[in-house]
Amino acid sequence: MPPYDISLILKLATKSQTKKVITRALMCIKDYGGIVGRLENLGEQTLPYKMKSQGVKHTKGFYMYAEADLPANSADKIAAILLKDHDILRPTIIRKEVENPRPCEKGECFFGEINNTEIALVKKYGSFTKQSV
Repeated sequence: MPPYDISLILKLATKSQTKKVITRALMCIKDYGGIVGRLENLGEQTLPYKMKSQGVKHTKGFYMYAEADLPANSADKIAAILLKDHDILRPTIIRKEVENPRPCEKGECFFGEINNTEIALVKKYGSFTKQSV
């Protein structure tokens, strides 16, 4: 399953109401086969612009961030369900780019280079090199 970044902007509410909204969102992710790895509370912040939900304009929101592994075909379905939730102002699901590790990070690689003892045997003469035997 590919990794995804999920950010949610929630309406301002009490702690118990906010907890219920977050639980609903996480259960939606779980129902579609997702696994939430990390959940981060970013707190109450001023929105970059006024957001309208059910005819009410909001200037502040409660930000949440999660990292999750989702099946490839379920990200759009989860986003559609979260978008219909009345307490979520803006759900965003973005697929993370996975960095491929370098082949030599875990140990020494050998690509045919000469080692330090062989380097000492090679003497430079201007722009020419001569190997002493």
